[in-house]
Amino acid sequence: QVEITPTAGVGKYNMGIVKKSEFDASGSDQAFCQKQLEEFKKGAAEWGMNLSEYLDFSLYDESEGPQKVTNSDLEPGTEYYAYAYGMSTADGATTTPIEKFAFSTKGLLNINFNLSTSQISSKSGIISANPDQDIYYYLGFTSEDAFLNAFGGDDATLRDNALAQIINNMTMGGEFEQLARKGAANLAMQGLVPNTTYYAIAFGVEKKGTNSAFATTNLTKVKFVTPAFSITDDCTFSIANIDASSMLIDFTVTPSKADTRYYATIKSDKETAGKTPAQVADEQIVFEDGFNIDWANSKQVFAGTRTLNSRTDLGVTTIVPETDYTIYVFGVDTKGNRTTEVATAKARTTTAEPSKMTIAFEGVIAGSEPDSQDFFKTNYFVNFTPNPSVENEYYYVGIASKEDYEWATVFGSDEDFIKEVITAAGDNIMLNCFIGKPAQPLKAQVDYKGAALKPGTDYYLIAFGYMGAATTPLFK
Repeated sequence: QVEITPTAGVGKYNMGIVKKSEFDASGSDQAFCQKQLEEFKKGAAEWGMNLSEYLDFSLYDESEGPQKVTNSDLEPGTEYYAYAYGMSTADGATTTPIEKFAFSTKGLLNINFNLSTSQISSKSGIISANPDQDIYYYLGFTSEDAFLNAFGGDDATLRDNALAQIINNMTMGGEFEQLARKGAANLAMQGLVPNTTYYAIAFGVEKKGTNSAFATTNLTKVKFVTPAFSITDDCTFSIANIDASSMLIDFTVTPSKADTRYYATIKSDKETAGKTPAQVADEQIVFEDGFNIDWANSKQVFAGTRTLNSRTDLGVTTIVPETDYTIYVFGVDTKGNRTTEVATAKARTTTAEPSKMTIAFEGVIAGSEPDSQDFFKTNYFVNFTPNPSVENEYYYVGIASKEDYEWATVFGSDEDFIKEVITAAGDNIMLNCFIGKPAQPLKAQVDYKGAALKPGTDYYLIAFGYMGAATTPLFK
């Protein structure tokens, strides 16, 4: 940050910070000022203003008193000039000699982080660091794939991305001393994908102000590779009787060994393009680990011959019409390690077809209750149980005020209203879709638009079949 104080009589003036090498490349003070004028002319053209108007808008004025120039994007270990000179708003001519103040930014520290890894398993490991200087530093890891594709294989880009995360956490209330490390430290890694290349990374970081920080070293990185799962079971799986509708897929799994525990999932071919079945399976295991699945007791782990449904057995809710999918089946032990090779089978979903399903509502009870977070607030709700006539199709349920429904249908129809509901739900529509009769009553506190229910207001419970598109009339 540089403070510039104009002397009396300067009037309008230009100021800034520039690399010394860039300034020197101009050849002279006059040439640099001319280059600045050309940039002002470009700016005026872009804004559709004449030069005089643009200069009057852009230049500083002596009457404003001292001004501070702050630049957070300077390069380390680099010579710069802070500069200022008077400038006419009439034609951009210089009205005073240019004043320059030379300064240099601090260079990056040369630190040996003594970075290493240990206890690397298929899904976890430890990173250790012990810098040879007493500094704060960041410690983390990234996959080689992310380094090459998300960060362009550039150390500085990866470092700056990690630094941005620190700054973001600080702006959200995080303490710098808790986000950065100092002295010898270990980082326990979880969620690693088997048979995958990673980098352990470290770089120096220093606090700036209250909610910011900057890097004090280049990035140090150490490559490591997680081992593949050890295949300990020669069980194979037959996947047959595949029945795909527009949003549901049923299939039968028959293992060659009745006591082999196995897991199944379904992925779109677009999502898994370029990946082997083993990679898809291993990434799915890590995904489930992130939700703390109990591999020893989960209902998503099966044994013996089973006919499975994508929603009710696998919990897959992202299937859409007219799309190619692959079914994956593989053995797992009680700790979430893959024990077998991966079996696959292809399936393609159909278009949504009209349905004869009907939907009734039972046990409808409207009420109110105090808000658990605000003693002075009252929440209004309705409890109800939808009862569809079939058990193997999705249906949407929600609430609409009588006013909203009548307004939407006064010049239209129930079909138009259904379209409005689907549009309002957007990508979150499956959060309100069910299969079969719920075991417990549903409780709703908002309408289909997300607005809280209001007292003294007439509402409709609404429902319709939904399999990627509406498949039934509206029931209310």
